[in-house]
Parts: sequence; C-alpha cells; structure tokens
Amino acid sequence: MNTFLRKLPQSTAVHFVLIFLAVMLPLLATSDAMQTDEMNHWQFRTFYFISAMSYGHFGDTAQTEHPGVTTVLLGSLAHLTWTHGLGNTPLPMPEYMHILRLPVKIVNALAIALAYIPMRHVFGWRVALLGIAFFATEPFARWYMRLLHIDGMTMTLMLLSFGLMLFAFRTLYTDELDDRPVRWWIVGLSGVAAGMAALTRFSAVYMFGMVGICALLNLWPYRRELTLGRFVRWGGMPVAVFTGALVITWVAFYPAMWTAPQRVWEQTIHGVDNATTPHPVNFFMGQPQQDPGAIFYPVALYFRLTPWVFAGLMLAGVAAARGALRDRARLWLTVLLFAVVYVLIISLQAKKFDRYALTVYPALSLLASVGWLWLAGQIGSRFNIRVVWGNVAYVVVLVGIVAHSLIFVTREYAYVSPLAGGGRYAAAVLLMNSGEGMEGLLYFFERLPEDERCNARFMIPYIKVGEQYIQCAEDINIKYLRDTSLQKNIDYIVHADYIVNHATMPQIEPDTQAALEGLTPIFTYTVHGIVYVEIYDGDTVRAANQITVTDSTLPDDIPAESESS
Repeated sequence: MNTFLRKLPQSTAVHFVLIFLAVMLPLLATSDAMQTDEMNHWQFRTFYFISAMSYGHFGDTAQTEHPGVTTVLLGSLAHLTWTHGLGNTPLPMPEYMHILRLPVKIVNALAIALAYIPMRHVFGWRVALLGIAFFATEPFARWYMRLLHIDGMTMTLMLLSFGLMLFAFRTLYTDELDDRPVRWWIVGLSGVAAGMAALTRFSAVYMFGMVGICALLNLWPYRRELTLGRFVRWGGMPVAVFTGALVITWVAFYPAMWTAPQRVWEQTIHGVDNATTPHPVNFFMGQPQQDPGAIFYPVALYFRLTPWVFAGLMLAGVAAARGALRDRARLWLTVLLFAVVYVLIISLQAKKFDRYALTVYPALSLLASVGWLWLAGQIGSRFNIRVVWGNVAYVVVLVGIVAHSLIFVTREYAYVSPLAGGGRYAAAVLLMNSGEGMEGLLYFFERLPEDERCNARFMIPYIKVGEQYIQCAEDINIKYLRDTSLQKNIDYIVHADYIVNHATMPQIEPDTQAALEGLTPIFTYTVHGIVYVEIYDGDTVRAANQITVTDSTLPDDIPAESESS
C-alpha cells in the first residue's frame, strides 16, 4: 500500500487523460441556460459564416471586430455535422444549442489538457496539476467554456500559448546556461496557439508583448556576457518567430484576410474605439456607470474567484516575502506579469465586464497552487508528515476541488465566492451577466395550462433568449425597461398578460422600475441566492399604474433591443 501511494501515477499521458475528462465531463452536463451574446450574436454569426463560405464571399466572414472566427468555425462544424450527418432532426432551441456548443467544449477541454504538458516541465507536476485543477474547476470560467462564445476559448487558447511560451525559454525555469536557451519550434507552436486565440478575440495579441517579456527575462542570466549577436539571436529572433507564426495562423484561418484585409483592419480599429468609448451598460457598486474605473477588475476577481484560489494567492505572497520563491523568481515574476499587466490594459477600457478578466484565471491559479504547496511543505516539515500521507492529502484535495465545483454545474453563471457573501450582495456590485437565468421563464411557461400557453403575451427583456423559452406564445419586447418614461411604453403594458423582469434591469435601467414598485411577483426564479427572474401579472401592473385597457394596437415599429457583446 505504502509503495503504491509513494508511486502515485505521474505519467504525463495519464494526467493528460484525467485532466481532459475532469474538464470535459462537467461540460457535457447539458444546460438549458443561454446567454444573450450567444443567442443574439454567435448563433446568427455562425449561420452567416456558413452562408458566406458556401457562396465564396470570403470578405463577408469579417462580421465583427472580435473577430470570433474560431467560434463560428466550430459552430459551423457542429451545425453541418448535425444537419448533414445526423439526420437533421428539428430540435427546440435550448437543445439545439447543445449541438452547436459541443465542438467549443471539446476544444476548451483539449487546450487545457495540452497546456498541462509544457507546464509540467516548467513548474513540476505537482504545481502544474494543482494549478490546472484550480483553474479548470472555477465555476464562472467553466460557464464560458460551455458556451458558443469567445471569452472561454480565448482564455484556454491563451493558456496553451503561455504554457508553450514558458517551456520554449529554457533559462526561465532552469539554472542551465548553454548555447541553446530557446526551443525554437516550441516558440512557433506558441505563436500558432496565440494566433488561434487572437482569431477568437483580438485582445489575445497581448501574447506578442508577453513573448518579448519572456525573451528579455530569459536573457537575464547572460547579461554579463551578452553580445549584440546573442541579443538578436536569443532575444529578437524568438519574437520574430512567434510573430510570424501568429500572423500566418491569422491569415490562414481567417477567410476575410484572403480577399478583404482592409475590411478586417477597419473592424479592428472600430473595436478599439468601441472598447475605449464610455459604455451605457456598465454597472458597478450599485449604479450604472459609463466607466467603473480601475478598481472594477480587482473587485470582480474577488467576487468570482473560488476561495481557495484567493487564499492561495495570499499564501503565495507570504511565500515570496519569506524568500521561498527566490530560486525561480524570474519564472514567477513572468506569471505575475501575465496577470497584472493584462488587468491593467483592460482597465484602460471604458467597457468593463467581469468576464473580460477570465484570461488571467490560469495565471492566478498557478500562483495559488505554489502558495498552497508552500504551506503544505511548511506543515509537513513541522509535523514530520511522511510523503505517503502527503500524497494522500494531495489526491483528497484534488477530489474535493472537483466535487465542490459540481455543485454549480450547468448554472455556473451564478457563482459568487462565499468570501464575497455568495449571491447575497452580488447584484448590488456586479452586472448579473447578459440574459442568463432567463430559463426561469421556461419553468413558469410550463406551469401554465396548455390552453393558455400559446395565447399568452409576455413582455420580456433579452428577447432573443427569452423567446426561445416561450416559442408558441406571443412575446412583446420589454421596451419600458429600455426607456425612462412609462408613458412611452403604455402600449406594451396594455397588451401583456405577464411582465417579466430580469436581475440586470434594475441595475442598468433603475429609473424604469417604477411600474413594478411595491408589487409582488407571481413567480420568482432564484439561482444560488440571486434572483434572476420575476414575473408579474399584467392586470396587477396595469391596475397599480392606472393604465386602462383599450383596443389600441402595438406600435408597428418595435425597435430591436440593443444587447451587450
């Protein structure tokens, strides 16, 4: 028994398979929850991408500044496989979204498992495995790994690129000084992964700066004997190889670059302008704000990160202060810079959502893992704990981390750290996502008598998501929650049998809640302590607001609802 425990499987292949399964299996748990961006943007962009490619209109694949090419590529693969290979069976939209999401889930799980391989060589298997476990079981991060969306895949592809990048620069993590401090082909692979990440979200070009930082820190041990030739060969050339691989990947997999590069450039510039322009749907610390400021992302990370990652970061700080990380100071400095500099850059944007910080979760998880392992080493030496029991404790911790994350499976969007009070205070601090929780509308709809369902009129927010849950009913856009005057929306309220309110509406349009003030909802949908959906009886709302039912008709020009992206 002791011999077995001392020789716990340390095979890279075994760890690779275990990591892939540990990430993939929770993602396979189907969720009927959908997100506004996923429904209102990426589903339709996927169909448009298929159409543009089928007609050879490659320039039309430049649909957005993000640019989201990998997302629509994978969505297209899922759609075409389903429609041409699996019988083209019509499905309700929540079920159909499971089909579109599947390739994205596989790529995310595969990228994390692949990233472990170079990270194992760089950090050692204990730090790498614990860091991956911390990151891959972050509920809020896992929510975006399961969506037809861009933020989750940007995060995992940048992790893969960063892991390969660290492995490529040998003297960052070893004391060996020789004439081969750079693994060139690994630098190229890192550039390819960064190129795929940039094809998902353009902000991944940040990796270009990181390869420069890595190259400089890799040269530090050679500073006393550094010649111009060595600086160019070991410092400049890796950056050039990385950049070349990134650019080739970008051009090769982005059809619009083949025929309309100017259009891609114009969209990219538009994206930069959009990010830096004050944004109307920011929300922070109890009120809508055009720019929440530099404190936004530290607070968002505190609310969304699991307690053990946050505590591990504190322990890593203590370990560093006590000199425990001195031997690999440049390596840990690189990991820290990856997180800190990225947060500083996105803090310059006026448009701020908590999901934009997902990219730094892997780096923070690695720092947390070294903090916890340092503490375990301190305890082990003080109490003379044998290695065998240390291995047992390590495995128990890994199992516990995975088990806890399963509590939130399929509803990870509602995760808020217990250290921040859970869901109790979250809605007073952060925007409650982009339409998540609207599945509560489905549960209410199913409770209605069958003869009433298809005749009911719902006044709903996030209409592209909401209408998927009440497909046979008439839905009326909830425009009164997008305007400041109740009078402008009387025609809507007059005709609604049920008026639906979402958690985000009081946050970004607080002045428009007057019509519901003091009223009791007939249905409430709560997820992990956060009230996401409230449904009010139309007659009650009309009576409270002294609105008379007339024979007036709805306006003909119901404008499309503006959603966040």
